[in-house]
Amino acid sequence: MYKVLEGITSPNDKDTLWRYMSFEEFVSILKTESLSYTRAYKFEDTFEGVIPQPIRDAYKRALRRHAPEAHIPGVLKIIDVWRKHVMCNCWHQSEEESKVMWDNYGSNSDSVAIKTTMSKMKNSLSDTDFDVFIGKIKYLSQRTYNDHYIPDFLRSIENGLGLDKKWTYFPYFHKRKNFEYEREVRIITDIDPFIEDCLKRLPGEDIEDTEFLECEFPDFGEKRKLFKVEVNTLINEVIISPNADSQFTQKVKSEVQKYGFNFAVNPSTLLENPFS
Repeated sequence: MYKVLEGITSPNDKDTLWRYMSFEEFVSILKTESLSYTRAYKFEDTFEGVIPQPIRDAYKRALRRHAPEAHIPGVLKIIDVWRKHVMCNCWHQSEEESKVMWDNYGSNSDSVAIKTTMSKMKNSLSDTDFDVFIGKIKYLSQRTYNDHYIPDFLRSIENGLGLDKKWTYFPYFHKRKNFEYEREVRIITDIDPFIEDCLKRLPGEDIEDTEFLECEFPDFGEKRKLFKVEVNTLINEVIISPNADSQFTQKVKSEVQKYGFNFAVNPSTLLENPFS
């Protein structure tokens, strides 16, 4: 179920969202009625979800004012382990098609983009049995990131340890300015029960347990995980790759009909002849 996350900006209900993908991923959505979420730490960008060292240092200084020194390694380990459980599904916000997004995520001629709106996105997830947060990615330089993050973070933990949803998800809704062209809107969830088990250890004595600190938590083999979605609610329109031929367009339409859906399938207008 969609939930609002304090401090994270979401698109307006009427804003248009796109997901560019291969034909195989599109058919998987139709067949399984699910979206594929990728574990954050498996993304190509190794900075995903990582708390920069200056912020970790500030966190440790703040912890020393609120918790025994012996708790600090365990708290930091929880943050690092959490990253293995956070899963993301990524979209592009724009009113028009994006040449860059086609090139990066749908370069094959057998590719499609699905269009939706923020309102339809939320409604398509309304009956799920897991919590999701949807927000715009904010793009910051590293220095700006630290300057933006640290003061707010330190203020928030004056009366506690600060390990609430806002701060644990903050790194996943911020990226380096190098990726600003993506104009990304991200769905995030973490449903693995280990997360709750970790939080129960804080700030209790178990967090100092040597076994916990030395344990090598698993490097999940699965990079992606499927979560149910109401497909007819989600998809407003399917756009065919500008490099595709008419046969591929018909192939996509046949798959949509095969699985009993009724949304429109239309060719891209990106490379239309300006003289026609």
